[in-house]
Amino acid sequence: MILLLGPIGLALLLSRSVSLLEAIKCCISTTLVCIGFTVLIDSIMWRRILWPEFQVLWFNSVLNRSSEWGTHSIHWYFTSALPRSMIVAYPLCMVGALLDRRIVPYMFPVFLFVVLYSKLPHKELRFIIGSIPMFNVSASLTASRL
Repeated sequence: MILLLGPIGLALLLSRSVSLLEAIKCCISTTLVCIGFTVLIDSIMWRRILWPEFQVLWFNSVLNRSSEWGTHSIHWYFTSALPRSMIVAYPLCMVGALLDRRIVPYMFPVFLFVVLYSKLPHKELRFIIGSIPMFNVSASLTASRL
């Protein structure tokens, strides 16, 4: 979900909704608290010092071994995962951005998040599941005009 926070944070900075210093303070404090909790809990569970998110990053990105779990084409999220998970709302969410331009600043970072995740060879719906509520907001704009 950190990859989702990147585009959203950039959009907030560009729209001047948050200052850079405020964002840096928030990110550093939140990061330290979250890493502390996850290291503490997982180290207790595994009986050794362990930072699980770093282990995943190392395995998938640095060692580039995520493809051992299977791969999908670059368009899989847009042509298979999202249509199957959103069903009727999927085409409506694209129309929502055209009907009401006010949703575009909220949709664009989420869309960018899915595009960035599409670059990785190993894909699972759980990686982008956090984007579906925002797509549903856009779909609801379309549905309200039917």
